[in-house]
Amino acid sequence: MSKWQQTTLGKIVKLGGGKIQTGPFGSQLHASDYVDQGIPCIMPANMKNNQVDLSGIAMISELDAKRLSQHLVNDGDIVYSRRGDVTQKALISKKEEGYFCGTGCLLVRPGKNIDPEFLTYHLSTPSNQSWIVNQAVGATMPNLNTTILSNVPLNVPDKVTQQKIAAALSALDSRIECNNRINVELEEMAKALYDYWFVQFDFPDSNGKPYKSSGGKMVYNATLKRAIPEGWGVEALLKSCEVIDCLHSKKPKFAFEDQHSYLLQLENLLDNGQIDLTKKYFVTKDDYKLWTSRIEVKKNDIVMTNAGRIAAFAQIPSDVKCGIGRNITTLRPVNILPNFFYLSLSSQDIKIQILNNLDQGAFFKSFNVKGMKSLNLLRPSYAIEELFEKKITPIIEKRHLVAAENSVLSKLRDWLLPLLMNGQVTVE
Repeated sequence: MSKWQQTTLGKIVKLGGGKIQTGPFGSQLHASDYVDQGIPCIMPANMKNNQVDLSGIAMISELDAKRLSQHLVNDGDIVYSRRGDVTQKALISKKEEGYFCGTGCLLVRPGKNIDPEFLTYHLSTPSNQSWIVNQAVGATMPNLNTTILSNVPLNVPDKVTQQKIAAALSALDSRIECNNRINVELEEMAKALYDYWFVQFDFPDSNGKPYKSSGGKMVYNATLKRAIPEGWGVEALLKSCEVIDCLHSKKPKFAFEDQHSYLLQLENLLDNGQIDLTKKYFVTKDDYKLWTSRIEVKKNDIVMTNAGRIAAFAQIPSDVKCGIGRNITTLRPVNILPNFFYLSLSSQDIKIQILNNLDQGAFFKSFNVKGMKSLNLLRPSYAIEELFEKKITPIIEKRHLVAAENSVLSKLRDWLLPLLMNGQVTVE
């Protein structure tokens, strides 16, 4: 069995020839220095799931990158958020080598004595994250510095064992990432099919040809302010759905009594229209009974936010039955096919109606139940809606299956992580 050594991040980095340093300060790099094309500049906002998220990443010029070359990252470096959520970090891969460690960040170069991937996982354990948060200083928000990072306690085996542990955890993360890519592709397929049928109106006509492109008759609709196929209509959402609001009471305390008594929170609704139950807000059985007195959500229900992330929505998969928390409303399809309805909520028609029905509060905007009830839906002939439902349902169900697998894999990884990092579980 491998012998484990108690040490600190600073000691093992220094012994291996690495370093821990602060990113550039604002006086070294100004807002005017950012350019449209250049060297990607990693900021705290670009850290997600221990990786660099390139969406919306800023750029600096090659000249500025050369001037501040000590802040360019190498393969295997770890970039940390210096303030705010100080547990956010990103492991630099080969493809990101030469990117710039931006302001508001710290750079950890692990050195030769510790495997970078193992170190990233070690720093992700609940105990290490809690330690960092508790040590972070700041009157208004947590701030991290090189001294705090250097003192992070580590329990480290030999290099071969480190690599075995990292490989086991990485295999789970790789599968999760693969599933995420599959789900993105499935989402794009579903939206493209909906767009082709109900935006471009090239659904198959009676001869199997694309309707509009083949000269299908279009009629102007005053509600949508555009032409739609002849014979189609627009109807109030309330004619096809039930709208059930959450219980407007004080949020119950978090309490675990059983696996089934939990309430969906805003953070459980993902931007891709799916539910993430990695973290559940458990309540007592009595509170659950109270909070499901109006509705207990089930398969094909749509849950929609009415504050915070306005009108974000997600579809409930078959393996979920639970309550809804504050600022969430349920749309239950009754006289409309569920997956057609789900995709209709992403349409430009609905987005425009939501924007026109926002409540302008003193401090923030919201989209309440009254606004949801005022929505109007494009309704095709039943034959077209039914045909679309048959084509789209396998794609939607595949998305739910992939998401459910990821939930299981994430729980397995999170359960294994601390056990592998303290030697309770070994990798052979």
